[in-house]
Amino acid sequence: MKGLLLKVNLMMGLIPETLARVSLTMQYPRLGGITMKQTINLNDFRNAFQSIRPNNFSYEGLEVLFDYCEDLEVSSNKEMELDVIWLCCDYAESSFEELIQQYDIDVKGVEEVEEFVLDFMNDRTIVLGVGDSPSSSSYSCSIVYQQF
Repeated sequence: MKGLLLKVNLMMGLIPETLARVSLTMQYPRLGGITMKQTINLNDFRNAFQSIRPNNFSYEGLEVLFDYCEDLEVSSNKEMELDVIWLCCDYAESSFEELIQQYDIDVKGVEEVEEFVLDFMNDRTIVLGVGDSPSSSSYSCSIVYQQF
């Protein structure tokens, strides 16, 4: 669908996150770039990911990513294009166990493993936040972060 953009708009924190606006913009090149926007909420944001990449983020992880996109847009004062594929390539959600294994983090003798792993990740990338970990995990949460 060429010319189809999703833009994230936030009213400077004056509205609840579920009412934060994401605008669907369609451009019509033959008509001089006329655009149309549709406002969607957090659930629609989640649905956009679930329809394209259903296994990339947990329910809570998508909320963390949505909040980050809102904050980024507000801080830059610039509308942000929502590209589900790009976000899935640039950001990830992993359990603590996966991160320990993937980055070969030595946690032997560490009492606060979650805090240690979180510090490790914060030293190397942008950590967007934490979500609930899968029930099979021995840790209480997962980390949503920018891949590096």
